[in-house]
Amino acid sequence: MIKILLDHGKFNETELNLRLASIFKKMNNNPIYAMFQSTVTALGVLSVDFDKALTDAEGRATKAIELKNKLKEEARKFLTKFAGKVEVVANDMPEEEGKAFVKDSGFTLREAPASKPALAFLAVPTNFNVIDDKQRKGWCSATWDKSEGATSYLIEELDDKGAIKNTFTANKTSLNIPGTESKVVKNFTVRATKGEIRSDSSDIVGVYVS
Repeated sequence: MIKILLDHGKFNETELNLRLASIFKKMNNNPIYAMFQSTVTALGVLSVDFDKALTDAEGRATKAIELKNKLKEEARKFLTKFAGKVEVVANDMPEEEGKAFVKDSGFTLREAPASKPALAFLAVPTNFNVIDDKQRKGWCSATWDKSEGATSYLIEELDDKGAIKNTFTANKTSLNIPGTESKVVKNFTVRATKGEIRSDSSDIVGVYVS
């Protein structure tokens, strides 16, 4: 569906004034937009009035400022309502023709957000470190840096031959690793994971567990 971005709602006064003038210039007496001519004519009057109000308000007179603010709100509401009418006509056209119809009118076409490419791999977490937990016998604590796109992390404890002995999962970038063995060196690696995707393992980190 073709949609118009209602960016004029965030415009400052100068930007709003320029948008009014731009739409009027592009659509007035343009046969492509003939069905909107009465609305475009009214927009032209509003554009002239608002432009004058901006100039008058520079004198800081209270009534002039009040009129400027009043016309500013009227202009925003006018453009929002008009955008809805343009959308209806554009959506009755083939898609590309409808998009051109909106763009050439002076309104801003709301573009569909670009889809993110499918995640094919994950980077190995960096700065992996494991330290002894002095408060709990046999325990240690691991920390690492976030891997972009990862939703969890897999910490693997390795035996002396490098085979996986135990595995632990963490959703954050730290983990308190339980254990019953003490006064031994334990070796760990970490991987980033997302669904079925896993990164390579980090370098092995050894820690003496007291």
